[in-house]
Amino acid sequence: MDLVLFEATFCFRYHEVRMHGTAVPPALATQFFDADTLPARGLLALFHAADP
Repeated sequence: MDLVLFEATFCFRYHEVRMHGTAVPPALATQFFDADTLPARGLLALFHAADP
């Protein structure tokens, strides 16, 4: 049985990650990131490549 600890929703417009799930404490549910960094742009490219 596969248990999902959390789900993450990325918003590159607002530079925000929202995490939901039993393993996420409320204080950590919203995180912010710099969407203009090379790692963030690489992640966005992976998301675009996976879009059907």
